[in-house]
Amino acid sequence: MQTISSHNYRILKWFNIFLGFRPLSAIAVLYYVQVTGSFTLTTTLFFIASVGSSVLEIPTGVLSDFLGRKKTIILGTLAIVAAMFSYVLADSFLLLALGAGFEALAAALYSGNNDALLYESLKQDSKTESYSDYFGKIGSLASISAGLAALASGFIANIDFVYVAWVSAGTAVLALIISLFIIEARAHTEKIESNIFSHLKEAFIEFKKNAKLRNLTITSTLDWGLGGFANQFQPAFIATLWPV
Repeated sequence: MQTISSHNYRILKWFNIFLGFRPLSAIAVLYYVQVTGSFTLTTTLFFIASVGSSVLEIPTGVLSDFLGRKKTIILGTLAIVAAMFSYVLADSFLLLALGAGFEALAAALYSGNNDALLYESLKQDSKTESYSDYFGKIGSLASISAGLAALASGFIANIDFVYVAWVSAGTAVLALIISLFIIEARAHTEKIESNIFSHLKEAFIEFKKNAKLRNLTITSTLDWGLGGFANQFQPAFIATLWPV
């Protein structure tokens, strides 16, 4: 009989492979500029996605405990699907901004939640000592998938940029279907008695009261946000030297 840890490990492997295969990520800056005609507006889109995910960390973390890991993963993948189709249909900055907002939401929902699902699945089968091994293998597959997607993006974009968005939307839909087969660990099969609003209130009070926590949070958020979209602009520089 297959254990929950083996089942979820197998599902998470395929989930990360399809979720990681997103050719649009490799040339997002070029796609955004093609739609908006502006590097300034493109910068704003990356800022929305990066900083937005940091801002949403607190409420989505509470939501993960409240709803359970499986439902949170499904919600996050629905947000990714919505983001990809926003990009596919985008003919203006507003639709791209909507997609960036959905990406920020997905990143916040995934943050910590997917790792917690793996850990709780292993814990249920008394295999927590194998967590780093399982985690590393899943992460490696996601990285390989992202690398292959980046390689494919140039060939697809050479035909039409919008096809890059369509392929990314298609793999996101497949990841969504796969996420439905995840099994919730016992830690979240019963409803957790928790008040999401009281948790948020406590967090904001502590944020307001503790100057060190506040400064560290603001600094980390800006560092992650600014550093993240600065890295995304590398394809724009490369495009000035090599054609797609």
